[in-house]
Amino acid sequence: MIMPRGLVEGDRLMDNDDMVLVSVDDHVVEPPHLFEGRLPAKYVDLAPQFITRADGTNAWVYEGTEIGKVALNAVAGRPKEEYGMEPTSFAELRAGG
Repeated sequence: MIMPRGLVEGDRLMDNDDMVLVSVDDHVVEPPHLFEGRLPAKYVDLAPQFITRADGTNAWVYEGTEIGKVALNAVAGRPKEEYGMEPTSFAELRAGG
């Protein structure tokens, strides 16, 4: 048998079942409690605040600016037909593991 370059007789070839797929394009979605209990007391009032709007969507408020789309493109595990500008709230996210 001709061995691939760099391998010698007795070396094990890679088995596709041994491969682990790691996505390098996933997005991290900060949890609503990210800053709770993690800042020195003098900075607590300066931390971003997670809010739920009257329409049920979520936003971060930081230095007076409201930043919506807290989970934009958090679509892992959803069919491509469901991709869009959602989810707009944490309630719509799939649970992590």
